[in-house]
Amino acid sequence: MDAIVWAAPVMLDCYENSNVHQEEVKLWPNPAIDAITISFNYTYAVYLSWNLYNTEGKIIKTGKKFFQKSFILNTIELQPGIYLLHLETDCGRITKKFIKQ
Repeated sequence: MDAIVWAAPVMLDCYENSNVHQEEVKLWPNPAIDAITISFNYTYAVYLSWNLYNTEGKIIKTGKKFFQKSFILNTIELQPGIYLLHLETDCGRITKKFIKQ
């Protein structure tokens, strides 16, 4: 029986000890009503893990995605307020703030 091997794509634009910069990540609309779109300024597929925190530091949602360019995060069930979205890729980490109306 042959072994199944899964390999992540090579991150050509990532360098050792690199960070994700604010301008490389877009989050809109802000303030949000039903959903937000998160997009990275990458031209290749990215493996992403994320945590959504409220202002008290409690994790509200968490997830992992393999995506290219962007994904949509449903916010319809969130209470109105300020939230922090912590994103981590092979290229680094970043936290974005948004308001839920």
